[in-house]
Amino acid sequence: MTSRPERKPLEPRRRQALAYLSDYICKHEYNTDWTMAVDVSGYVVDWDSHPRLTRAQSFHDDDYPHAVYQFISEVFQENPNSFKTMMAYILHQKIPDDPGVNGALTTLGVIAGDPSTFPILMPLAGPLRLIDVETFPDDFYREIVGLINRTYEAAIYPVVPILIRKLLENLLVDILRSYYGTDDVSIFYDADHGKFHDFGILIGNTRSRLNDFNWCKDLVNDELLRQLDKYREQGNASAHSITTTIGREEIEKNREQVTNITRKLFKAFLLISTEGRSRNV
Repeated sequence: MTSRPERKPLEPRRRQALAYLSDYICKHEYNTDWTMAVDVSGYVVDWDSHPRLTRAQSFHDDDYPHAVYQFISEVFQENPNSFKTMMAYILHQKIPDDPGVNGALTTLGVIAGDPSTFPILMPLAGPLRLIDVETFPDDFYREIVGLINRTYEAAIYPVVPILIRKLLENLLVDILRSYYGTDDVSIFYDADHGKFHDFGILIGNTRSRLNDFNWCKDLVNDELLRQLDKYREQGNASAHSITTTIGREEIEKNREQVTNITRKLFKAFLLISTEGRSRNV
């Protein structure tokens, strides 16, 4: 990958603001999903330049705060708009009741004045949800579905396929992890690189083990995997396209299907979490 041009040194007050945000994230948002944060922001990251960010996070190493500082500093300098969106995601679209955070975000131009929420996600009256579900396996999925719907309502259409891909990918990971547990982690986890398999590999591995899910084949089957592959490709195309023309009409035509897929995966996740391999007889 071509190296980025050398950046100019930041002025002291901005370095201080970034340091404060890094410290706050490590103390209050330690488990930030950095891959999701990047995808949401649209930032193009060279992960080889930040090998310690997720690794130090996973092992609770002492250099995690420094890794966070280095990373968010790069995003701020390279793409301020991506930085704003990333901060909105990490802080759950709400400004914490912390004067230091407010001051840091103001110094970095993310907010102006003293708002309680990030301006990029102003709600519309009478929102129509893209993914229309009422029950969730846990708060993580409640949050990500809410983020998808708010992004859709705010007409940030190019980001929607990226978030849908991330939702479905995480659900498939959780289904495989719940079913196979520690007996066969290679189905969902790449031990050599210390991370979950990419979405395409997860789909392929599941397809090769479909017989294991015959007892719930109304939920986990080849047709479901074909649909997941479709949304994987759409998310990848939106994430990697330089000029994106996706609009509301293209998003809306899949509304019913993506809602049904989400419901099926939620049901499969809950069913497998409670009954798991005991049903594979």
